[in-house]
Amino acid sequence: MFASTVVWYRVAYMYCALPVFYLVACLVCPFLLRGQTAVSYPPRMYADSLHAPFYLGVASGDPLPDRVIIWTHITPSNPDVTAVSVNWQVAADSLFTTILQSGAVFTSAQIDWTVKADVTALLPNNTYYYRFSDEEGNTSATGKTKTAPTGNVPVVKFAIASCSSIFSGYFNAYNQIAQLTDLNCVIHLGDYIYDSVDPDEQVRLPEPYPQGPQNLQQWRNRHAYYLLDPDLRAARQQHPWVAIWDNHDVERNDPADATGSRQAFWEYLPIRQPDTLQNQLIYRPFRFGNLVQLLLTDILLHRNESEIEPGIPSMLGQTQYNWLTNQLLNNPATWRVIGSQKMVGTWSIAGLPPIGFGDGDVADLNSWDGFPQERLRVLQFLANNNLQNNVFISGDAHVSRLVDLPLYPFDTLSYNPATGQGSVAVEMLPTSISRGNFDEAGLPATIVNAISTAFANLNPHEVFNQLTQHGYGLLSFTPDSLLAEIWYCPILTQSAAQTLGARWVCFSGQNHWRRTVTSVAAPPQPQITIGKDFTVYPNPASQTFYVKITAPFTTSQSLRLTDAQGKILISQTLMPGILHTPVALSVAHLPAGLYRIYWQEQPVTVVKW
Repeated sequence: MFASTVVWYRVAYMYCALPVFYLVACLVCPFLLRGQTAVSYPPRMYADSLHAPFYLGVASGDPLPDRVIIWTHITPSNPDVTAVSVNWQVAADSLFTTILQSGAVFTSAQIDWTVKADVTALLPNNTYYYRFSDEEGNTSATGKTKTAPTGNVPVVKFAIASCSSIFSGYFNAYNQIAQLTDLNCVIHLGDYIYDSVDPDEQVRLPEPYPQGPQNLQQWRNRHAYYLLDPDLRAARQQHPWVAIWDNHDVERNDPADATGSRQAFWEYLPIRQPDTLQNQLIYRPFRFGNLVQLLLTDILLHRNESEIEPGIPSMLGQTQYNWLTNQLLNNPATWRVIGSQKMVGTWSIAGLPPIGFGDGDVADLNSWDGFPQERLRVLQFLANNNLQNNVFISGDAHVSRLVDLPLYPFDTLSYNPATGQGSVAVEMLPTSISRGNFDEAGLPATIVNAISTAFANLNPHEVFNQLTQHGYGLLSFTPDSLLAEIWYCPILTQSAAQTLGARWVCFSGQNHWRRTVTSVAAPPQPQITIGKDFTVYPNPASQTFYVKITAPFTTSQSLRLTDAQGKILISQTLMPGILHTPVALSVAHLPAGLYRIYWQEQPVTVVKW
């Protein structure tokens, strides 16, 4: 009971500043009092008491081919202890019958009793299970993680998240992400926590009213409070995370508070610090075999620290720009993915009447629209070096947008908005996990629809926008194509419902989102995909895949088509021999997406568009 009350005391402390002697007295009660008012927590907020003293769950992150960070937090039962040792184990199975590695980590109040271990000597593209235990034999929840692949891989899949205000609604999107079984990692693009409550979005508030963090301990308490949400804990438990901060995660303007907010972020997120001597550096690279290069940038802390030329400030800073361009040049991967906290593509609102939104002619001068020369410099670098398959992912804006990224989106001589020709990259902004957008701002549906149409007309490079929904994104990469999906989840109530909001494809070598059949004369040239002893064509296909067996077989065999989760959707039994006539697999009834065709247990990935 005592250890549990410590957790409630710590996460409640952020709401008030009380004398030390009063805080100590409050440890005997599961709620911290403020005057005579108990701290009351909103629905679906509770610690993981089943795995005490690891109340805040487990997590993993920053996967490399041979290593991954694992994380937990322990609440010592003895408040006078200065440090504790926490054991960890990594196994090949969830029952831990085959323990592959183990070790111990010391933690203390100096790092707020958080625990991180960088587990090395792992195999690439492998799923592992991990757990922690204390000196008394108490065991944490079991986490699941996965290392990055090497070499040629058929598919890489990311979930994309940003802007998760625990006060604005339920984390149903995190619950959906936790249930996915085929992710390589979750990418969080900032505003993982919120320092403030939006007055228009008071959906899940504790009492007393939460105050904004102003020092290191209060930032730590905000992180701990977030981890009382079981859906967030589940998403962190089931997948490795790759995360960067944004303006609600860290303070930029107050130097003392900025240091504390960054330290709390490093302590509570399962990520690897690139430079342990400089906690303001978070931009870093990742590779997922020869298929995907992921580069996380930081456009929050390095803007204005240098100039592109006299009088023109840089958003990235020259040091980060040099790092980014060097990474892009020295990259053999098929796809280049650049993560940014803010929207990269132009978001014009020129000529719109005042709607309480935007900065002059663009939606947000804090985004890349406030640094157009930096955007042009990066896109020009991609074009000048003939770098193909460039994908930007972004957050912050709380809406859904899919745009092409041409050098000059309003110049019809260099960019064709009807086909996408002339674009050098694509961008996906899925939406917010829960933070509000246009309807939370009080705009009626008719006005929102009119604004959405105006945005589409003002931004010829935009292929999709949605201004009121919340959820997450999925990106699935194959050598031939990128599939982008945006999924929407309700936030006002706890719900297992989700709906598909958008599904778009970018084909390798095209650098633009594929338009509908009515706006594009023809799909890209079909390709032949070669598996072991069989070929598949066309790939991508809209109606039918043809499979030609190229080697003899002496017993009957099964030819199967499955979804990305392995569910068999089509199965045919083929009799022994050599099939000179290709086998037709009709997929007209299936939704667009990634599928796999198996012949003699050997898969190839195919795209149905």
